[in-house]
Amino acid sequence: MKKLLLILIMTSLMMPMMMAATQTMKIYPSNDAYVDDYFSSSTFNGEDFRVGHFDYLGSPKGRHRTFLKFNLSDLEGKQINSAFLSMDPAGGPIDRSFNIVLYYVSNDFWNENTLTWNNQPSYSMLVDTRLISTGDRISFDVSSVMQESDKILSLAMISQEEAIDNLYAVFFSSEYASGETYFPYFNVIYEEGGGSNCQTTADTSGDGNISSIELLSYITRWRNSEISAIDLLNAITLWRAGVGC
Repeated sequence: MKKLLLILIMTSLMMPMMMAATQTMKIYPSNDAYVDDYFSSSTFNGEDFRVGHFDYLGSPKGRHRTFLKFNLSDLEGKQINSAFLSMDPAGGPIDRSFNIVLYYVSNDFWNENTLTWNNQPSYSMLVDTRLISTGDRISFDVSSVMQESDKILSLAMISQEEAIDNLYAVFFSSEYASGETYFPYFNVIYEEGGGSNCQTTADTSGDGNISSIELLSYITRWRNSEISAIDLLNAITLWRAGVGC
């Protein structure tokens, strides 16, 4: 019986490997608003975002920072290949191009309806930096911060040169009346089968893929009667599909 199974296994291994089908998901913010140190106790939810140092009628009006919060629950159990934050400029920059820095925010307990300059959450790790110079959408790579245990991710957008007067950009918020075409969003490329729902013990590294070395080790375990033939055939199927845990 084992000899027959081994022949079937070797035949299966020689067949062309299937690539895991990737899918795309858009995730819109659950909260988004900007803060202004000139109006340090005011809230600005429902308005377009400003990032940089805003002037009004030639009078400096202070530094502006934008905060966004995303619920990642829909990505539970999925293997994330890449993720980008896409922002659509509504105006600016005024004088010249400048860099916008995206930071990770560990405190998720802020709310867009009460967020002000005075109570803004602190930011820490730099996630990505992008130069804004045109009216085209800009994208920040957020792949490195998508594995939040509480499935909530907060980010801060800050100008690298926010002390310079009259140098800012405006972005559409998720409250923009013309609809989702202009909203900020995460564009996530993923495959089914990632995350904590492990489908096989063959993926010993837990990286979401069964390597050839891991599969050969699994075959050895089967030959030593440590695992069942069904488990092995399942592992081969997953290996050919390019997925694991």
